[in-house]
Amino acid sequence: MAKFCTKCGTEMGGGEFCPECGYQAGTPAVQTPQATPPMPPLPGQHTYQQPAQYQQVGANAGDVLNKAVGQAGLYGGKALQALSNAEKSTNIHKIRLIIAALALIGLSTIFMPWLTVNGETERGLDMGGLGWIVFGFLAMSLVFSFLGNRTKPLGKLSIATAIFGAIPAAFTMNNINGANAEMKRYAAYMGKEMFSIGVGIRLAAFASVAIVVVSILSFIIARKHKL
Repeated sequence: MAKFCTKCGTEMGGGEFCPECGYQAGTPAVQTPQATPPMPPLPGQHTYQQPAQYQQVGANAGDVLNKAVGQAGLYGGKALQALSNAEKSTNIHKIRLIIAALALIGLSTIFMPWLTVNGETERGLDMGGLGWIVFGFLAMSLVFSFLGNRTKPLGKLSIATAIFGAIPAAFTMNNINGANAEMKRYAAYMGKEMFSIGVGIRLAAFASVAIVVVSILSFIIARKHKL
């Protein structure tokens, strides 16, 4: 009776080893284990796989975020270096320079658009008392940032600069909130927006709030070092 290889099926004749693959006769064939099929989902259980395009969008968003953070760190480092250089060249403490820079930014906003009504733009100078209140108190913040020993933080003078920043901050933010309320009211009644808030008043509010924050920080530093 002919004998065949149990591995490849070649006829072996009377030999002990297969002439084709060399497999020894009588050795049990190795069974390749089959992969266990995945369990079907339970009743009421749904499987979800995120589409490939969404995965790509997520990866792209992550790259954009990483680049934005890197750019912010780069420009932030340059700003700090420029501030240190300005402190060395002017012999004025960096916190005083920050308050002065914020005050100058706020002062420049009175020449920028604050509000647009029916297509007509109003600058800070056109806002009447509000514009001059913001200008006056920010100018006082600028003046006080150079009083006293300029090589040290403001100390007790920071209380004054904080007040000078808080007053225009309150006026500008109240005006922004009021304009937003009027925008919603007219949009609901007329079906279109009649108002738009300009970049000038937003920047003035930001500069005023930042002066308050930096002034408080200056006061804390001065108290800590007993200046």
